[in-house]
Amino acid sequence: MAPIGSASVTIDRVVFEPRHLIGFLSEHHLPPQYGHEWCITAESQPEAEGLLEAALGDWVDFVFIPAPKPFVIYADHDEYATFYANTKSNLNRVTQPLTAAGFATVPDYEREF
Repeated sequence: MAPIGSASVTIDRVVFEPRHLIGFLSEHHLPPQYGHEWCITAESQPEAEGLLEAALGDWVDFVFIPAPKPFVIYADHDEYATFYANTKSNLNRVTQPLTAAGFATVPDYEREF
């Protein structure tokens, strides 16, 4: 799998003030603005990692889309993450290391939109 070169986070819902995202935006000299359907773009792998970490650290629902796009993540404030990929092998490249690191899968979970 090619390394991530850039990524975006699109906010679906904000439950509590996203302090980590605000901190990320401030670090990059961006205004602390956020809301439903706001998109934040990171233009390098280190920025993409920081953006994902900040979004995961807050009570927000969001979509993370890396480039290149071997997978997409939808994560919610209940600490569930759903991984989407266009091939089973791309999905396995993401989920197998997470499972090996101790993250649990939720069999038969159905996300309601």
